[in-house]
Amino acid sequence: MSLGTLGAILKYAISLENTAIIFYEKARTGTSDQELIDVFESLIIQNQKSIKKLKRTRREHTIEMILEPIKGLERAQFIIKTQSSEGSDDKLLLVLARTMETKIEEYYIAVAEKIGFLAEVSYTFQQLAEKHAENLSIL
Repeated sequence: MSLGTLGAILKYAISLENTAIIFYEKARTGTSDQELIDVFESLIIQNQKSIKKLKRTRREHTIEMILEPIKGLERAQFIIKTQSSEGSDDKLLLVLARTMETKIEEYYIAVAEKIGFLAEVSYTFQQLAEKHAENLSIL
């Protein structure tokens, strides 16, 4: 499915952040390593802040959503798989988390490039990409 409007792009970004929150909540209960639990909890908080930022961006740029079609972004390119059972070991949780963070970062980078004509919104996506790059280094 094509992400052909800014509204669709923002909606999918919020969905990705929600997926990350759900994953980190499950991962947090699936490990007994306190350091890893702390990392997952901090990432949950960060993802919640990202959702607030995305929702604010959506509210503030409603007009721009209608004006410009966006081409070349397909949802299938950025689907993330976070399936793990609660009994997964820490290594698997970290592999899944890194894969997820990479996909989200790639999404934000691609979006920022495609919507360069909306400088402020593009900058927001660049900032979010940097956050997810930082998450990778933490993981």
